Parts: sequence; C-alpha cells; structure tokens
Amino acid sequence: ALGGESAEAIDKISASTLAMSKNSLFGPVEMAQGLRVLAQAGLDANDAILALPTTLDLATVGEMGMAEAAITLTGVMNAFSLQVTDMRHIGDVFAKAAAVSQTSVQAMTESMRMASVVGEQYGVKMEDAATALTLLAKVNITGTAAGLSRSSMAATADIHPVTNAA
Repeated sequence: ALGGESAEAIDKISASTLAMSKNSLFGPVEMAQGLRVLAQAGLDANDAILALPTTLDLATVGEMGMAEAAITLTGVMNAFSLQVTDMRHIGDVFAKAAAVSQTSVQAMTESMRMASVVGEQYGVKMEDAATALTLLAKVNITGTAAGLSRSSMAATADIHPVTNAA
C-alpha cells in the first residue's frame, strides 16, 4: 500500500470508502484518489479515514475533485501548522468565505495556495488569511492575484510595522 499500511488498515479504508461512496456524488475511484493524496501528505490510515468525510464535503461544496480537495485541506493544514482534527474547520472556513464573498471555493483554494506562505513566515492564522482573502474577493481580487496580494501585505507589514505615535 502507498502509505505502508497493514492489510487490516487497508480493509478498514476500503470499507469506509465504499460506505461513503454509496451516498455521495463520488464513487470509489474518486474516493481512492483523495485517499492517495492524503497518504502522500503523510496521513496514516486512521487519520485518512478521519479526513475523508471533510475531503468529500469540500469536494462537493467546492465542485472539485477529491484529489484537489485533499490537496487543499492538507496544504492548508501543513502551512498553518494545524492538525487532522482541524480539517473540518478548514473546510468550514473555505465554504463560509465563498458564501460571503464574490468567489468560489476553487478560487479561494487558489488564493490560499499563494497566501499560505504567510502562515509559516509571519505567523498569520488561517482564519485571518481567509478573512483577508474574503475581503479581497469582495472587490474582485480573487485566485492567485488575491493570494499574492495577501502575501505582499504581510511582507509590507513586517518591513514597516504600524506603531502608535506617542
């Protein structure tokens, strides 16, 4: 198996995937694509099973494939030093951002890919980055342009910190 899992773990993943695919837009092949990405991101069988429902939800809401949803969730999780248990929250933040702005979950994904560097370099929280990207989307700055703008804002703030005049 890709993640070096035991036969028992593979059986557990298989059963979980088949059960979820019965009531979703995605079949077992698409689910397996999402699981492959989760395994490549370093998740073990238990964490992948835990992440799969959120991956499915984000793929459905975001009108994207399972693999793309898994890449989004694990990328944001890693960029902002979050845990697998935070994936539901990550998905909720993306869905909310798209709902309250003039952007889609896919455009928010592109924005966050570019802006996520601020999480590690400048200590920005994921929610704060998403808020900034949502505000940019409200003025039609979306996708990679929004992500680059957010990164530039963080860099400028770091170089020229705002101070209170005495």
